[in-house]
Amino acid sequence: MNKILENKRIALVLLLTAILMIAGAIFSSNYFKPPIHVDYPYYANLEALFDRSSIIVVAEVEHVKGNVSLKVNSDVESMANKDDLSMIYTVSSVRVLDVLKGDILQNDLISVKQLGDKTIQPEMGTSQIDGYFKAGQKYILFLRRYDNLPYSILNPWQGALLLDSDQIIIRGENPLFKTGDSLTSVEDQIIKLNP
Repeated sequence: MNKILENKRIALVLLLTAILMIAGAIFSSNYFKPPIHVDYPYYANLEALFDRSSIIVVAEVEHVKGNVSLKVNSDVESMANKDDLSMIYTVSSVRVLDVLKGDILQNDLISVKQLGDKTIQPEMGTSQIDGYFKAGQKYILFLRRYDNLPYSILNPWQGALLLDSDQIIIRGENPLFKTGDSLTSVEDQIIKLNP
């Protein structure tokens, strides 16, 4: 009788160990990924930021969805080398309030991607400045368009200027603007560059 009880205990311990190992593997693979490190281009002047942007808009974030898998290297060379990798992004729907550059209309709803996901696998630059979008926030956005993908912010520090009561709030390093600059003054600087 003792031998049967001892075998049941061993079987129970093995079963619990297996369950914990499987749960740990699933949990760690989905929830404890290392942060993403990216070297973004840095723009020394507003002209360079303007020139690189496909569109520049004042916009309000309506909806944010994290943990979106997108294939970003879908060019012929990458596909031949099997480098067509899916990356995790946060994709936000933003409403265009004003167009400062580009072929887009006021009141359009566009998608904007930010590398990483705030809770599962953040991108370090965006995470350090609390730069992931939140519904209801307003921004001046310097965006680049790539085929069949949501718009991309040029970089977290210079490409997404948070607005609070029509004043810029700078997060991170951005010598092109300063906290307290008015929306109107920034719009005027950008409009002067638009032919």
